[in-house]
Amino acid sequence: SSPPKAPSMMFAMMNRFMNPWSWRTYSSVLSCSCVTVRASASTSMLASMSPPSRTYSQRASLPSAPLSSSSSVLSSLPSHIAGIIRFRGGPISVAEFTRETLQHPSLGYYARSEAASILGSKGDFVTSPEMTQIFGESVGLWVHTVCAARSAKPQPWRIVELGPGNGTLMDDVLRTLNMLPDGKRRLEQCHVSLVESSPHLRDNQRQRLARFHDGVASVSWHAEIADVPHGVPTIVIAHEFLDALPTHVFRRQERDGAWREVLVDVDDRDGDADGDGDGGVDHGVDLDVAADAPSAGGFRYVVAPGATAASAMLLPRRLAAMDPSVRDRLRSVEISGKAM
Repeated sequence: SSPPKAPSMMFAMMNRFMNPWSWRTYSSVLSCSCVTVRASASTSMLASMSPPSRTYSQRASLPSAPLSSSSSVLSSLPSHIAGIIRFRGGPISVAEFTRETLQHPSLGYYARSEAASILGSKGDFVTSPEMTQIFGESVGLWVHTVCAARSAKPQPWRIVELGPGNGTLMDDVLRTLNMLPDGKRRLEQCHVSLVESSPHLRDNQRQRLARFHDGVASVSWHAEIADVPHGVPTIVIAHEFLDALPTHVFRRQERDGAWREVLVDVDDRDGDADGDGDGGVDHGVDLDVAADAPSAGGFRYVVAPGATAASAMLLPRRLAAMDPSVRDRLRSVEISGKAM
């Protein structure tokens, strides 16, 4: 486990001047700049949009292609995604494409063994808790004032973090609470719940938070937020989490102003789009793509010619909630059903 950190000067100043009635002032610490996490397969997607000649509105209800136990099949994420598209008979949503690239149980970005080292100066990206302890201390002070404002005496409560990464933020929050008045007593009543899908990142979190196991009521890990127990007051922290969830993408068509969902299809113009040697994927639909359209990673964006399940269920409410002057200027909208 990590050695204890000394409190920063910012911690001492905020601890001196904060009181239980000023917590709203510091709630802004949870409003952070986002660093969008994308898998390499996702970032290689191209931006050209081409309309297929048939609608795929019912595809979202179909099952995914069954995975073979053959190591050759499971060794390539593009081959796996191309197999899903082949099995469905046409394009899949950007949300499903992103979900597969990030969270596939063996090939996904967060499932790989390298996921244990994706955070930090030598990793793929860095977040504010990894850069300075001041951020976690600020959140810890905010959590303490919320708890103190709710109840003068410690009572059972829960703190949940979505996507805890290496556990750095939760480590700083718990360490800060432990140093504050009544902090130890409040921690003894605290249930810590970490929502994490990556087994490798879970190992990092267990090691970092090991020193707190005897000082809190419980520490548990969950694959989904729906699995977190209910019944006690709960504080949820989601730092740079919502921006990494799969999103459905919708684009306004210039010819008629209609909104259509953007989908991901195999680009089989090179003769073997998924790299499996079968000469490409033929799903029986002529996508009528320009011969000079660019290609990247064996996939391309296409636009559904009609309504899809996502465009019917997610888009109307989002557009209705917008100011008309803003809505009229939009050319595209991204909506995450998972976040909702």
